[in-house]
Amino acid sequence: MRAKAPVHISSHPEMPTERAAAPATAQPPKDPPKDPKELAKAVAAARDKGLDWLAKHQAADGSWGKTYTYAVTSFACLSFLSAS
Repeated sequence: MRAKAPVHISSHPEMPTERAAAPATAQPPKDPPKDPKELAKAVAAARDKGLDWLAKHQAADGSWGKTYTYAVTSFACLSFLSAS
């Protein structure tokens, strides 16, 4: 059986040309809680987990990402602003 050719998602020289595989730690999505209070708790926990990840992975110069740092940093900052 032949291996499939990589899927090209961009022709820009700084963009990846192949789709990245899901991290080994990725978990399949769970069904959301049916109770609105439990759903709100789950959403808050997911938001806090994402903000913690951003805080831990911020570069020494205050940015995130290695390419398109202005855009990536702007999106990260918007995440923090919208959480308050």
